[in-house]
Amino acid sequence: EWVGQIELALKEQYPNVLHPIYEKVERIDGSLWEYSDFKSYSWQEFEDLIGSLYESLGYETQVTSDTADFGIDVWGSKDGEQTAIQAKKYQQGNSVGRETLQKLASTLAKGDADHAVVITTSSFARTAEDYAEEFGPDMEIIDGDDLIDMLNNSPMPPPA
Repeated sequence: EWVGQIELALKEQYPNVLHPIYEKVERIDGSLWEYSDFKSYSWQEFEDLIGSLYESLGYETQVTSDTADFGIDVWGSKDGEQTAIQAKKYQQGNSVGRETLQKLASTLAKGDADHAVVITTSSFARTAEDYAEEFGPDMEIIDGDDLIDMLNNSPMPPPA
């Protein structure tokens, strides 16, 4: 992506194309998110992190209390649509299964949410990936690799 923007700036003699690249480099500022950063978070702090990440994406968020949350860790609202988010802080090697997605899908079926997202620091079992694919665009799964990419592209710095 950066190479394409640089080539366009040179070819078209349009340096403003480089501003997004410069902003990303400034955000990085020598520090990137890594898997080991998640170890410093308790599960409650991890839910708060996900809420903050979605706020940086333009959502209004509410992190639910740890009791009676019905499997929803964060509610996000954007453009008049509700998103139910479940955050799973797992060690690498442990995967999220289909059952987790099925429980979250009930928020869609009841009409409480327009979208459902399951985020994990680890990975998803094949059965969960298949279920999300079958369910369609209203069910999104974000694994540890994608989460790290999202965090590195956000204004949120990793823990010190």
